Amino acid sequence: MSTTPNEDKKEERKAYKARHGRESYTKYSEAKKQGMIATALDRYRSETPEQRLRRNALWRQAWARRKRKAELAKMSEEQRKREVERWDKLAPEEREAENTLEHRLYTMSMNAIDDLGTDTPDRSLSTKWSYSRDKKVRNAVRRRAKGKCEFCGKPGFMGQSGKPYLETHHVIALSDEGADRLTNVIALCPNDHREAHFGKRCAAIETEMILKLKAINR
Repeated sequence: MSTTPNEDKKEERKAYKARHGRESYTKYSEAKKQGMIATALDRYRSETPEQRLRRNALWRQAWARRKRKAELAKMSEEQRKREVERWDKLAPEEREAENTLEHRLYTMSMNAIDDLGTDTPDRSLSTKWSYSRDKKVRNAVRRRAKGKCEFCGKPGFMGQSGKPYLETHHVIALSDEGADRLTNVIALCPNDHREAHFGKRCAAIETEMILKLKAINR
């Protein structure tokens, strides 16, 4: 009874493990892998640029054939027929271009997260109203805080200017007719500032901040 190459390899692995043990087989596998890498590198260095391009093109074609076969198997009979007809009408150059594009998209999807997004993001123009804020009020609030968040009491991290970093927050928003005065502005660490805007407890935090400001400005 004839055996397949895969079955032969399985039997070879079993026999080696039986003779030398699993740990020795692991070392053997690693050495074999390193040997294959060295062989591939030697072959790569000996190739001309044209030979490398041709080998890469053949590899892409083989990859694309496997991918097309898997995709066709998922299609309905009618979809499969239309796709086969479309593919048959393509010129060899068009097929190669499509295979190259499919492979590039697949490679991009499998790469690290740095490859997500785009190097040339789209831009859009937007126009909106914003409220002017008095810089003197902001600076006075930061001086009043003395480097500590006026809500949690923890010091802000050291900024590039060499001073503790704190953000100023209007407890009653200017859009809600809040005043741009010391009695309505509090110095916060970035975490408390974001929670005051977007946290689940934002309503409760606003009430607590109003009470804290009343105590501070007595």
